[in-house]
Amino acid sequence: MKRVKHLKKVWLYYDSQPTEITLALCLGVLVFPVTYLELGFRPVLQFMSLFAGIFQLYCVGGNDPKCREIASVWTLGCFLTVLLQYAYCGYLMKSPTHWGWAVLAISSFGTLRRIKMERLTRGK
Repeated sequence: MKRVKHLKKVWLYYDSQPTEITLALCLGVLVFPVTYLELGFRPVLQFMSLFAGIFQLYCVGGNDPKCREIASVWTLGCFLTVLLQYAYCGYLMKSPTHWGWAVLAISSFGTLRRIKMERLTRGK
């Protein structure tokens, strides 16, 4: 039970910058080629994801909590949009790799929540 409490504490309050960098790289490197191969050319989704990944890296690099929160909203929106595109095309969760997009969306939500909590508790 002690370990579960610690995991909950980590999920809710620990620094999210390494996760933000990982999510940004997933957006910047993975979304375009993977969705292109599986869903075809979706310029709005693919270029929006590329922009969001670059913006996320920019905000983490600047260490501005407000900018990081805005970028995290974009990141979450991109991952949810990818999931919606898979659902629309009838591919949602037909392959184990599709679960990865759900994991990234959940991780993105957790990151956004931690940043918001940090801003509320520190008053930034």
